[in-house]
Amino acid sequence: MLVELRMKTARRAPGFSLLELMFVIIIIGVLASVVGYNLLGAADRAKQSATLTSMDIVKKALNTYRATYNVYPDVQSGLQVLVTDKLIEKFPKDGWQRDLEYYSPTPSFPNGFELISAGPDMVSGTADDIRVTPDAQ
Repeated sequence: MLVELRMKTARRAPGFSLLELMFVIIIIGVLASVVGYNLLGAADRAKQSATLTSMDIVKKALNTYRATYNVYPDVQSGLQVLVTDKLIEKFPKDGWQRDLEYYSPTPSFPNGFELISAGPDMVSGTADDIRVTPDAQ
């Protein structure tokens, strides 16, 4: 009787069935894809946040320039004049390390300016562009 009991337990080796292993692999795959998707989204959000921070610094420098000279720099002078006047340390870039676009005056803001980053798709004039304009004056 003892021998029969040992033979039954010896036949059932501990481990996982093929079906159990497949379920575990599928679950790990789904979790990995969810984590990967969220990490990629976090990188874009971080770049957008960095862009908004850079644009805010430039906006403050432009307002300081306007307070000093009573006008925003024109397009020919551009943002380089802010570096020349030591209002900012270096020429500003967006989160994707591209130059910001600067326009002054614009049809919407004849006495103001518009800062534009082309955004994640790197194409200016699309829905994902990031725009900063002067506060209501």
